[in-house]
Amino acid sequence: MTIGQTSGPTQTGENWVVFRTVAHDAPNMDDLVKQKDDIQQQLLQTKQNASFDAFHTTLIDRLKKEGKLTINADAMNRVTHPS
Repeated sequence: MTIGQTSGPTQTGENWVVFRTVAHDAPNMDDLVKQKDDIQQQLLQTKQNASFDAFHTTLIDRLKKEGKLTINADAMNRVTHPS
C-alpha cells in the first residue's frame, strides 16, 4: 500500500480491522540475513506439524471407518475430566 492508502475491512479472528499506511521503513538486510535460518526453521516446523496433523486425522478417520479403532468414551471422559 502506498502512504496514506487505507485498506478495506479485514477479519482477524472474531474482529475486523482497517489498516492505513502512515510510513514505510526500509528493510534492514543485515537483520534479515541474521534471521534467515531461524525463519526457515520455523516455516519447516510449521509445515511438518501441519502435515503430521493431516496424516493423524486421516489415519484415525480411516481406522474408525474400517472398525480397527474404537474410542472408549467412558475411559476418555475419566482421563480428560477427572472427578
